[in-house]
Amino acid sequence: MDKKNTMPVIGVIKARECPLCGHHEVGVVTVNGDFYPLRPGTCIQVLDSSIEPEPKQTPQTSDTFINNPACFNVPPDLTRPSVDNEKFSALKPWLPSLFMSVKRMRLKYGVLIDQTIDDGQVDAELYASAYLKKLEYLLEKETFTGITVLLDKFFSAPQLASENPKTVVMNMWQELDEVREPVEKMCAWLNNPADNDILNGMMEHDVDNCQGLPSLDTVKEELQQLRLADFLGLF
Repeated sequence: MDKKNTMPVIGVIKARECPLCGHHEVGVVTVNGDFYPLRPGTCIQVLDSSIEPEPKQTPQTSDTFINNPACFNVPPDLTRPSVDNEKFSALKPWLPSLFMSVKRMRLKYGVLIDQTIDDGQVDAELYASAYLKKLEYLLEKETFTGITVLLDKFFSAPQLASENPKTVVMNMWQELDEVREPVEKMCAWLNNPADNDILNGMMEHDVDNCQGLPSLDTVKEELQQLRLADFLGLF
């Protein structure tokens, strides 16, 4: 038997960009600096006795994983964003007019809603639903390894990754304050639209970056082309 195939590989799990094609991957780096990529089905042995197993994940739905189901319940008729342009054609962008002139705010707070919904009908429940769908769409465009690397890079939380984008959305909502905060602030304003201090507080770091007002088509295109890495970099 080939000795090379029987000797165990010992090292530390790390994430990197492939030097050949640039895709994100996770693997084991040995003391010699050799990188062994981890693939689905790879057999590994954990030697660090300080690592405790996490509780088994219980399947959840969008109605139960958010702290306030009454506010963040996902409407069953909300069109799910998809890479399918036909589905995007039925959506339009929405965000407060105060944010429209700042690209960073458009990308961070902008969402896509059904084009038949009047802008004045957007409430906290609808916004939260659309925001979570936006995050799910961004996750759908990434590979499992890519999601793992990005969660490690921005939040040091690669364990939140999953093959199922819906599961990742639930994990990120439960564990990351950075993901919940934009929704909570926007919902607070939508529940009290007369309080402009909320919006002004969200704009405080961007007032000097105002640009001209883009068209709705431009904003929609920005949201369609947004990638997960760029979105997470806004937090």
